[in-house]
Amino acid sequence: RLELNLTVPTQTGFTGFKEALDNPNKYASNEKLADGAYRININPNADRSYLAHELGHIASDQTDIGSLVRSARSNPKMKKALLGSLLLLPGAAAALTPGDDDFATSTALALVANSPTIADEILASKNGLAIMKDAGMQATMGQRGRLAGGLMTYLGAAMLAGASGNYVGNMFDEDV
Repeated sequence: RLELNLTVPTQTGFTGFKEALDNPNKYASNEKLADGAYRININPNADRSYLAHELGHIASDQTDIGSLVRSARSNPKMKKALLGSLLLLPGAAAALTPGDDDFATSTALALVANSPTIADEILASKNGLAIMKDAGMQATMGQRGRLAGGLMTYLGAAMLAGASGNYVGNMFDEDV
């Protein structure tokens, strides 16, 4: 069962844009309900690739790997552990490695700590593109670019955490 919740910003212009930025899940998100059904919140005025992406989350949850990734991403204890790893590991690696040639290690650790989210978003985009293709609506380059840009927000956050942790950690390590 799928519940589709159409939500349009109530304001126009910059105020409507700010409203969408303040609460993006209201306009493009999905969730698994207690009874096993799914709910998609979507702005019907948004590009169809966003709806396909949200449907892609649901499609990937139907597979063994996708279900494992989704449960790892949504498990509260796992979230807390991964957030702690994301905040601590890059800096610890930089502080424990002599010299300043440890940027790759710090950023890789941050990406690994954020891997359930990144994997879930990759699977959703892949499945969303397949859904569009099967529906006879092959994604344009612009639509593919929007999905890639959405993925980059998750990659960018992890990279920023890795770079920040590396910078702070290198303040405390031994220079060679």
